[in-house]
Amino acid sequence: MTSPPLTKALRETLSLFDDSGAPQTTTEVANALDLGRRSTYERLERLVDHDQLETKKVGANGRVWWQPMTTEMADQSLTLNEQNRSEKKFRAVFEEAFDAMLIADDDAEYIDVNPAATELFGLSKDELRGQSISEFAAEDYDFEQAWQKFQASDQDRGHFPLLCADGKQRIVEFAATPNILPGRHLSVLRDVTEREDRQRRYDAVFNGTYQFTGLIDLDGTFLEVNDSALEFGGIDRENVIGKKVWNTDWFQYGKAAERVRKAVERARDDEFVRNELEVQGVDRTAITDFSLRPVTDDHGENTYFIMEGRDITDRVEAERELGRRQEQLATLNSVNDIVRSTTDALIDQSSREEIDTTVCEHLASTDRYLFAWISDTEALTWTETLRAGADVKNNLDEITALMDLDEAYNENLPDRALRSGKVQTTEDVYTDPINERRQDHSDTDRIRSSVDIPIIYEETKYGLLSITSERSNAFDEQEQRILGQFGEVIGHAIAATERKQALMSDEILELELRIPDILESIGIDQTSTGQLTLDNVVATSDGAYLVYGTVTPDARKTLDALTSQSAYWDSVTVIAEEDDIIRFEARITDMPLSSEVASRGGSVEEVLLEDGDAHLRLYFSPSADVNAMIETINDLYPTAQLLAKRQIPRPGSPETQSRQSLCDNLTDRQQAALETAYHRGYFEWPRGASGEDLANSLGIAPPTFSQHLRKAEQKVFETVFSSSTSASQWSH
Repeated sequence: MTSPPLTKALRETLSLFDDSGAPQTTTEVANALDLGRRSTYERLERLVDHDQLETKKVGANGRVWWQPMTTEMADQSLTLNEQNRSEKKFRAVFEEAFDAMLIADDDAEYIDVNPAATELFGLSKDELRGQSISEFAAEDYDFEQAWQKFQASDQDRGHFPLLCADGKQRIVEFAATPNILPGRHLSVLRDVTEREDRQRRYDAVFNGTYQFTGLIDLDGTFLEVNDSALEFGGIDRENVIGKKVWNTDWFQYGKAAERVRKAVERARDDEFVRNELEVQGVDRTAITDFSLRPVTDDHGENTYFIMEGRDITDRVEAERELGRRQEQLATLNSVNDIVRSTTDALIDQSSREEIDTTVCEHLASTDRYLFAWISDTEALTWTETLRAGADVKNNLDEITALMDLDEAYNENLPDRALRSGKVQTTEDVYTDPINERRQDHSDTDRIRSSVDIPIIYEETKYGLLSITSERSNAFDEQEQRILGQFGEVIGHAIAATERKQALMSDEILELELRIPDILESIGIDQTSTGQLTLDNVVATSDGAYLVYGTVTPDARKTLDALTSQSAYWDSVTVIAEEDDIIRFEARITDMPLSSEVASRGGSVEEVLLEDGDAHLRLYFSPSADVNAMIETINDLYPTAQLLAKRQIPRPGSPETQSRQSLCDNLTDRQQAALETAYHRGYFEWPRGASGEDLANSLGIAPPTFSQHLRKAEQKVFETVFSSSTSASQWSH
């Protein structure tokens, strides 16, 4: 079998010998090479293994080396003495070798062993001779198959599980050559147990960790990489080893490749590099705690780098989510504080104008918003008119520019907010397609995002609150929700103010309307004659209404038709029939017109059905939005006609004022019980209805009705007979 070629170092050492056979000591060769004695000794041994030198022990610790003569010379001068010397040389190598050397026969029994073998096996030479190799093999080792393979080969190498005399198992690395002499087989064993243990520990740490670990050459080439990294990337080891780190699939995400390349450069300067790095896996991208650490030799020189990457995606995302939530919480607290303080300020305002101004000034005075304004809108056709704004003088150009631009386009965000009754936002005026018209407008450079909030209360639209910010994406879902509720609060404040103005004003706005063929317009198949009036309305606890009115005998069929055909008229009870007037109580589930009028702070003063037409008289405060009210009535009754609109002194008398003061302290249910009892003749003799009848009409239990009625009576009597009530109040 041809020996492998000599390395450069071995050729240099061999050149110190000539074929004369002159011996040299280890020290002489070491001095000539300017090399350490141990390193020189190892080179000389390897040359002996290559049959390029021969050696012999001299004295207690000495040894000489020489180059043997060529084959031709040996053949010419071979003598018995030379054979003896050769035998002595072999015996010298055999006896002095650091590795265990054993010779076995064809039956796999040891016939000769060197001292190193006795030390390894833990047996003397005599104890080893005659022993079969199989007796020292571990139980799970198939020795017969291994022996047959060895005998059929020219040379065999590998690992052998050696069972020593002390019962312990050692791992030995062997090199075996069959038939060095006929029937004689040489094995050289080296104990590598500790080395294998270290390798196993290394593999356990290297491949057993969840971290991504790799060994990198100084030029950035992968020398080794662990299983965790390969599994994460779905990469085969052969596609990584020998490849530059930054060219591998892991680091093709974003700028990762460039960052890794720079990290290698920094590590060459003995710097420990550590940062967060996103790496690409087979099915996800991970954020890693990436590090690159140089490893040095005994002289402090860098030999390679250890690369580590710990997957911290969950932790980083959790920290980011926590940060987002903390930011959202701070935002919500800030917005809630703004809304709360503004709401508190609304309590003291006595007019719609004051409410508008207070809202805008409070919002714009905060660092969170740029400015705010409230505009009027006319339904169905988008027209925006500035009603109030914070610091209007300074921001008027920007506000007007936005309003003019919005007015030129149908279905823009403010219009959509009013039509849908929902908050609408522009996250960034420079990227949102629906607001392209705003992007290049010089008067709106400061505005990056905006929100349009409908001011609505009980389906009445009072206008639009617009808020802008210098930040893009300034209004998230939570903030929109809070601002949407704030729009309702503003609407409620405006409605309450208008009701209060209507009650306190010396004048009121009176609307007189006529609805021709009212029955036909609401889908009632009945020709109407005579008169029908609706005089009083009492709200019940279940959301229905008790309506008290009168009807002439010739209009009785109209009343019956309403009961049988209308979706709202549930039942009718005749209270009394007097001459040509019938008094009745109707239970009605919904009264759309009354609800709309009440939501605008108005009241229905008169409802008269005469010969098929309905005549209505409505009262509002002078500041009420009459156009919106007329539009609402037309939606309900398309044939409605406005006959008169006049501002008149508030009708009333001391008796009316006294009656109102009597009811001021009553709850809604107490007043409903009292009014129902009065209209049904409960206080007459004999009674027109029992307490149980009235309870059924109101949809409550009789004991509950009795309790409400007694409480109402008590409060009315307290008001009448209280010593604090001035006598002049009742002098009328």
